[in-house]
Amino acid sequence: MRSREMVRHRYALEQLERRAMLSAVAPSGDDNDLAYDAVNHVTWVAYFDPTVQQLKARSRVDGGSWSAESILDQTPSTQVGKLPSIAVAPNGTVGVAYYDGTNADLKYVERNPSTGAWATPITIESAGRVGNYPSLAFNTKNNPFVSYWTDVTNGTDYLKLRWRDAGVWDPANMLTVDSGADVGRYSSLAINSSIGWAMSYVTGTGCKYAQQNGSGVTLQTVDATGAPAYDSLAFDGTNKPWVSYYRSTDTQVNVAVRGVSAWTTQSVFGGKGYYTNLWFEPGGADARLVFYEPGTVRARRFNYTSGAWQSNGDPSTVLFSGGGDEISAVRGAGGAITFTSVVSIQTANSPATYSKVLNLRDQADADLGKTWATVTQSPTQPAPNTSGPTVLMNGVMYMVNNTNGTRDDVWTSADNGVTWTNATAALSAGAAFGMRNDESLTVFNNELWVIGGRGGAGNTYLDDVWHSADGVTWTQAAGGAFPARSSPGVAVFNNRMYVIGGYYTDGSFGRRLDDVWSSADGVTWQADVASGAPFGKLDSMSVVAYSGRLWIIGGTVGGLSPVSNYVWSSADGQTWVQANSGNSSLPPRSSGSAFAFDNRLWLVGGRDFNFSPVDSIYYSLDGANWVLAGSLPSARATGGAFLLNNQMWLVGGNTSLGVTNDVLHSNP
Repeated sequence: MRSREMVRHRYALEQLERRAMLSAVAPSGDDNDLAYDAVNHVTWVAYFDPTVQQLKARSRVDGGSWSAESILDQTPSTQVGKLPSIAVAPNGTVGVAYYDGTNADLKYVERNPSTGAWATPITIESAGRVGNYPSLAFNTKNNPFVSYWTDVTNGTDYLKLRWRDAGVWDPANMLTVDSGADVGRYSSLAINSSIGWAMSYVTGTGCKYAQQNGSGVTLQTVDATGAPAYDSLAFDGTNKPWVSYYRSTDTQVNVAVRGVSAWTTQSVFGGKGYYTNLWFEPGGADARLVFYEPGTVRARRFNYTSGAWQSNGDPSTVLFSGGGDEISAVRGAGGAITFTSVVSIQTANSPATYSKVLNLRDQADADLGKTWATVTQSPTQPAPNTSGPTVLMNGVMYMVNNTNGTRDDVWTSADNGVTWTNATAALSAGAAFGMRNDESLTVFNNELWVIGGRGGAGNTYLDDVWHSADGVTWTQAAGGAFPARSSPGVAVFNNRMYVIGGYYTDGSFGRRLDDVWSSADGVTWQADVASGAPFGKLDSMSVVAYSGRLWIIGGTVGGLSPVSNYVWSSADGQTWVQANSGNSSLPPRSSGSAFAFDNRLWLVGGRDFNFSPVDSIYYSLDGANWVLAGSLPSARATGGAFLLNNQMWLVGGNTSLGVTNDVLHSNP
């Protein structure tokens, strides 16, 4: 199916300035390929793990999670498992053909559908340098066929086909399809019920097509111009072959279709497009073309409907941004597109090194968090305007809100933000913790906790901690447990509450704090870092627990560059490491809403370096590489943030027009 280029590393420099990822279930991956089992509704991915030099596979039942990895070949080698091609037989057998780069052999391994066990890998061919660019397909009798490129030293290359019959890879079941200088790269093999086997491939000067003719071969030229690469073959509903490919001489992604007597070529995309993936929808009339656009570091999908391809400028052709190098894509269940991609990530080492991260997603995953809907609130009981914090506890939304600037009340909503009630309306002076601003609110041990802020007589900075089981009755748990502050970062991590940084002034000067405090009960607090934390003096940063670590994102630092875009993390609150650098793919942000959602870090809204509210939505797998996912309906900062119904939620916040009371949630 999709083949991979052994010398593709020359393209790496074209994507380094956008070192971003979508998401991943594998921390390391390289060459990869996808197949979809439509009978059992399972997506399969095979990939080469360069860190351990092994061929691996994972699977996912529709709507489920990706399985643990299976190691298919761990033969001592530096390149075993390169260029995998995976396919599913009619009986459910999963096969993988691949290249052993150390021994220059073509290998094959398969999974028994009855037992679920992977067999011992076998070498199909080892005579010379064989097995580059393999492409695997099964016929109706569950026999695997593999096309591959053979490179020899005499200047003649060979495109070959081998197949297994009666359980045996007999050397007699081998056919030389074509030969010549630089002939046979990127073969894309398909089995057609009317034709038999067929394949597209490239030469040094053009794109070609071969199909079975009895026991022989019929060869045709698809495109004799330029230097095509990354081809993919598919058949439409009338058994006409279509071939997609990238032509570097004029920077075009083309699709060619064979008519009655000749091939007709059309340009689908006027730009760079690597690793094309072509298939037809049920019925065979509508086609899909997925490829990687390296210039903007994004994956594109063009639809062919009603006899025409989408236009170059159609924004809906962007499948996702921030990744797609070495992409594979197939049609999955319900019309969803399942895709994988591998992205080169620059590490913080000096000198810089690069690693690979494998992203495994589908169309529904790619759409998560991109768009947000607004809850239609009750016209008689809406949420009050607020920039105060809001959390979710036991299915109820709790909001701390200054009422008319005279008291602090707690508002609740038990119907997902539609109607709101002042839970403390009957109290003479509002909640017992008193009116305050820039405090933090969190949920810990099934209680609400209010921490710090400024307020009371003289609008002083506060060092107290309050808790409540219902939002009405509040008890002070601690006072003077840590230096007073407003706008600290607060999060729950490893069964402890953390208070990080913040702002303080004694009336004559103001200062930001660079400390970390934590508590297991809210009463007794310890200084994990009393002062001088490596992340520096910060307030209004976003803090969230994610992937076994505590994360600090952005914040206000003051000075000529008052807003930070640095990201720090810690496994214990004491030792902190920086995840990114000053030229990060994340812009400067303070007062943003952070989430750990869908195996990704998210930063939604906030303020930019001019302290203006923004509507941007960013996500990251590792805190270092960030992708712009979409935008909010309107810009805002300091919105209340929590997760509900497998969605991210925001309540209120500060906008350019003042404080708002809307309730937003991400769309799935």
